[in-house]
Amino acid sequence: ETRSFFFVSCSWLPMSFLLRNKFVQFGLPMLVLMVAGSLGLREFSEARIQLRDEHTRKLTDDAVRQTKTKQDAFDMNRELERLQELASTEWEQKRVPRPEDIQRQYEEKGRKRG
Repeated sequence: ETRSFFFVSCSWLPMSFLLRNKFVQFGLPMLVLMVAGSLGLREFSEARIQLRDEHTRKLTDDAVRQTKTKQDAFDMNRELERLQELASTEWEQKRVPRPEDIQRQYEEKGRKRG
């Protein structure tokens, strides 16, 4: 029976059974990688959230007040006047063709050709 050097040299250890176990060879390293990856991702996401929080804290109360004062208060009468000016411009109402109209157009074109 051929064994690798590692197993032959460790055959005198009582843990030689564990070293040949499939779970110890493949399952345990996979679980360790999954747990380590999860912890690593948690650290990176916490760092990202902290950076975003620091960035938002830089925005002081004065800056918030300035942005609020720059916005004009909504006035219903002014908005109505603006919309009436837009409506008074010249425009033409056009009917949207319906499926029946399109069918009639194809039929009329077919009659003209035939």
